[in-house]
Amino acid sequence: MIETGLVRRILVDTGANSNIHFRGAFDKLGLRNDNLQTDRNELTGLGDNFLKPDGFIVLPLTIGTGNQRKTILSEFVVLKDSTAYNVILERKTINDLSAVIFTKYLLMKFTAEDGSIETIHGDREIAVECDNASLALRKRSRDVAGIFLADLDAR
Repeated sequence: MIETGLVRRILVDTGANSNIHFRGAFDKLGLRNDNLQTDRNELTGLGDNFLKPDGFIVLPLTIGTGNQRKTILSEFVVLKDSTAYNVILERKTINDLSAVIFTKYLLMKFTAEDGSIETIHGDREIAVECDNASLALRKRSRDVAGIFLADLDAR
């Protein structure tokens, strides 16, 4: 849950430095531009691109259900560009949730508020669908730009 809505298609990215909330999901949750903080003048890296965010927002993020849940406040960068995902969770948020990721098994274990160790299972079919959609977006981006920054030799 983010704010008061159930959000699916969340990428848990241990290499990300920002939580990203894409505009489509932001709008579906009923959040408005009035809720955004825009006082920063930052660029956000997404893959090989740098984007100017629509703004920033702090929202409650809850994983798990019932007594076997954990809620933290997390800052999200809101981007209008879309991907196959609705939200990307960063490394710090994963740590704040006291979560451990097992990518091979598509699961995340975390310490719930009641002290128990809980498990969230990913959906393999949706994960493959999102991965394929992301690869298609990357290919389209490469075709348009001709090259990706990742293709350049850092020297």
